[in-house]
Amino acid sequence: MSQDNPIPGFWIRFLATLLDVALLAALVLLSTFIPQVKAYLYRLGEISWMGSVILLVYFTICHSSIMEGQTLGKKIFKIQVVRDDGVYLGLGQSLLYYLTGFYTLPFLFVIGLFCDNIFKTILWGGVYLALVLGETILIAYHPLKQGGSDHICGTLVTGVNQYRKNIFKTFYNGQQARFAFIAAVAASLAIIFLSGTATFMLNRILTNNQEQLESVFPKTSMIMLLGNDEMYKYNSDLIASKIKEKTSFQKISFNHTYGKALIAGSDSIQKTHILNVIGYLEDDVVKSPRKMEMETSKLANIIVENYGYLTDVNYINITGRSGFDIGIASQYHKENFQFAADGTPLDTKAVFLTKEQIGIKEIAKIALTGFDKLFSWKDANANPIQ
Repeated sequence: MSQDNPIPGFWIRFLATLLDVALLAALVLLSTFIPQVKAYLYRLGEISWMGSVILLVYFTICHSSIMEGQTLGKKIFKIQVVRDDGVYLGLGQSLLYYLTGFYTLPFLFVIGLFCDNIFKTILWGGVYLALVLGETILIAYHPLKQGGSDHICGTLVTGVNQYRKNIFKTFYNGQQARFAFIAAVAASLAIIFLSGTATFMLNRILTNNQEQLESVFPKTSMIMLLGNDEMYKYNSDLIASKIKEKTSFQKISFNHTYGKALIAGSDSIQKTHILNVIGYLEDDVVKSPRKMEMETSKLANIIVENYGYLTDVNYINITGRSGFDIGIASQYHKENFQFAADGTPLDTKAVFLTKEQIGIKEIAKIALTGFDKLFSWKDANANPIQ
């Protein structure tokens, strides 16, 4: 970018945005040195959407006339956002500019709401990747470096105070602009097609080889893998009420780990299914071994009494956290306690997962062996994978 060409390139815009996010994250972490702020953030616990709200407010204000179209990152790189007639953006237009930018967390968050199984994850992840790639190509090759949000909102990124009335006449090239649009659309459609095809093929392969899957994955993992709600029978509302009534845990989440583990007191490595339970506690509880032992024991008993599909679980691993995670910044302290499947506490960290976890590797095996049978399922009842 120079006086002769006031249009900043793709990488300057990208680095300015990256710097903004890094500065905001650093500011949040530095604020934890103020006791009142730290206490407030710790009470929030895990609330990832707050980071999206912070970014939305920050970019909306900074891109508007209030800050003359400059975030801190843009100020450092000496660039600014203006309307295509050189006037600063109003708050409404600035908000639209942020929400239509495909690098923004709100869009990623919305896509994440749909991803409750592996198929939707691939499909919606492909859509997001397609939009990001399309936006990148459009900004990189467009003569005025205008992305999708620029065209929607009628905006332009220029050097500070370098907007000119004849900027379109001087720097716009219709042929180059058309090439940028065609390349962006073609790349986006290609990614969407590939992710859709991969989703369809994987769905066919996995659902038609369910016997093989169930020989590798217990029923609980099939919920996450195939999104079969009929297999998810435990009463989550009942568990939540009992946890709130009998323990100090907040914001409990469950997930499953399948892998090979070295069990304490044994020299052999065994295939292991662990139910991981993660929840937030007050900082003084997490840092007190006695209090943590009491809280995790109560939680383990509630899980054993009420959580469905524990028949194939070998161990329950409960993690107590104190701290916060707001998406753009996180800080927490954690302690783990392990229990047998019947709720009996284990005296030591009995289960040591090896690096060879069971999951994507086994899905890949089944997918690869099933690929050549995609349209012929004569061997659907083949022997389970060893």
